[in-house]
Amino acid sequence: MSTFHWLGPIKKDEVNLPLDLPNVEMNGIGYENGFDEALAVQPVSNGSFICTICLGIPRRPLILPSCGHLFCQACIEADVRSRKPEVINNKCPNCKASFSQSALKEFEAGDQWTQRVFKSLQLNCPNKCGFKGNSFEMDKHQSFECLKRKVKCPGVDCALTMTYESLKEDHIKKCPKILIYCEKCMLSVRREVLTTHDCLDRMAQALKGIIR
Repeated sequence: MSTFHWLGPIKKDEVNLPLDLPNVEMNGIGYENGFDEALAVQPVSNGSFICTICLGIPRRPLILPSCGHLFCQACIEADVRSRKPEVINNKCPNCKASFSQSALKEFEAGDQWTQRVFKSLQLNCPNKCGFKGNSFEMDKHQSFECLKRKVKCPGVDCALTMTYESLKEDHIKKCPKILIYCEKCMLSVRREVLTTHDCLDRMAQALKGIIR
């Protein structure tokens, strides 16, 4: 049985699509890499604040305490994991300064000036929806808010993926797999069987805990 994002039963003529359906691309290879430098509203001067592992503007950055360089969390953690277990001190991929894995710092623990400058860097949404924001804002927007992000239909066993706006404006209104309240038994059934399902059998399933 395939998994689905719980939409919750809705009334026959009601559309109630969750705003935070996750971007299906979040599980794809390279999604956690940095943002393309070309997305920057203003050019990033002298290559500052570029993750030298993926060559992007860091997404969810971590700071190397020995030199202050920023890297995407996913990039630097993958770099550390790729080294031999006996290696105690790692080398910064940028300047080769030594650091230990345990000394990696969250971005908020770094220099306040670095934080202010990095957060001032504005990016255009990769989906060209018109949204602008810093790396942290863009990460949240691209993952859970952009109307042009690709999402999976929350219908039971519906495998279709499409942009959020297409799902909201068209597919969700007619998807046969969406759960709808039956006005007779007040239980949820898929739209495709709403008018033909057996209410007594449905209630029996509910009592046995096998409803789906």
